[in-house]
Amino acid sequence: MRLRTYQDEAVLAMEHAYAQKRRRVIVNLFCGLGKTITAMSLVVRSVAKGNRVLWMARREELLFQARQAALALGIQEAQVGLVKADTDEIAAPLVFASAQTLWRPERLARILSVGQPRLVVYDECDDACATCNRTMLDALSPDTFVIGLTATPERTDGASLAGPFPGGICYSYSLLEAIRDGWLVDF
Repeated sequence: MRLRTYQDEAVLAMEHAYAQKRRRVIVNLFCGLGKTITAMSLVVRSVAKGNRVLWMARREELLFQARQAALALGIQEAQVGLVKADTDEIAAPLVFASAQTLWRPERLARILSVGQPRLVVYDECDDACATCNRTMLDALSPDTFVIGLTATPERTDGASLAGPFPGGICYSYSLLEAIRDGWLVDF
């Protein structure tokens, strides 16, 4: 699958942030611009190198959307695990996990007992300031590269994502840019 120009730019920005040792960064793409497929292109390369990857999201539909993107980009079914509710497929190279399940320390510990992931993608990371989510992030190795995906990095409660993502926004492509460039339409 060929990425769009801005998606290629986002992947390069993530790689650049990693090279600069910025281990927790945000990719800010507006709704409909393909945050999932953009991050998944990096995930696929990481899994191909033999790395463990954790993809976490609050909503079940986001986990299944990401799983479908992984399979579409060539990840094999046997490489994919799911951790949520009664499902505990922790040994897969690519694990999709619900944030609610990871809030439980014993479940997070089980995933990490197989080995620290080299890459974590936190879908809809705008809630990362919550204590339960910070606890999850704090359990990761400082060397783990964490990419937060969001369309809305500014929180209405004024809380800053700089705590959980000290590397800041490594790439942003705004709604106006997407409309100007013809990727989204104005109403």
